[in-house]
Amino acid sequence: MFSILSFEQKINAPTLAFKTLYGKYPAEYLRGREFSHKTYSFNGIQIDSNIPRLAFKKLSNIKDIETRSSCEGQDERHPTFLIFRLKGKHNKNQIKEIVKKLNKYSDIRASYDIGAGGMYRICVTSNLWFGKDNFKSWWLKLPNRIQKSI
Repeated sequence: MFSILSFEQKINAPTLAFKTLYGKYPAEYLRGREFSHKTYSFNGIQIDSNIPRLAFKKLSNIKDIETRSSCEGQDERHPTFLIFRLKGKHNKNQIKEIVKKLNKYSDIRASYDIGAGGMYRICVTSNLWFGKDNFKSWWLKLPNRIQKSI
């Protein structure tokens, strides 16, 4: 749906999620951690506590990806998201195809850009946050959807 972002500087994860969901940059800068959600540690990474542990267990079993960032979300300006990248080297066409497949799901918006180290990263988000209906089920379906898309 959305291709590589035309922005001269690297953008942070919440900004990428907003851009992915709405197709435009937020009117005001989004800081990395505007809210202090409770977290749990999963394989040495801090995960917001309301994201189901089972979702991250399943994500960690997908050999081809590594999770880079996630958030349970807070409101329309701060939706829930997952950012991951593929292990190894991949070209733009491969990334575009994965994003295209993910965007076929009606409750997913996906995009990509180039993150740290010059590697492609894929953002997956939805107009959800903790407390909204379907939040938990969206996260629990996400690993299988990513697996099918790669």
